[in-house]
Amino acid sequence: MPTKWDWDGLIEDWREERKKRVDQPIFYYIDHGDYLEIYDKRDSNKTKNLVLAENEKEIFLACHDVISFQKLQEQFPNIPKNKLIAILERFVHKEIMFREDDSYFSLPLHYNHMKSQRPKRKKSKKKKSTIASPA
Repeated sequence: MPTKWDWDGLIEDWREERKKRVDQPIFYYIDHGDYLEIYDKRDSNKTKNLVLAENEKEIFLACHDVISFQKLQEQFPNIPKNKLIAILERFVHKEIMFREDDSYFSLPLHYNHMKSQRPKRKKSKKKKSTIASPA
């Protein structure tokens, strides 16, 4: 017998969760200089945190735009091929990077960039009524 879903309840739960998250970043990173911290709040019940330092940080940042494995190898000639593959596969496994064929793309957005891209909310001004009141 198929499972019967309480769609109204699920939708209401989702709406309540969305209300809590308005204007809050969900999947982002903060660059602290020596290291980079990734926050993943896509699962509302559990926040994941990942810290990247040194080579991992630089590789992650190099994938801000889609980049091929060959270009990454050229950009990081001091990192052996098998180590570069291992780092990238770890990122894919941790779901902070997307891979298609031999190209990679880091998923979280930079926190400061997100703040500057948010549309500013305008304060609503009370409009004066243009309808004449009856005399």
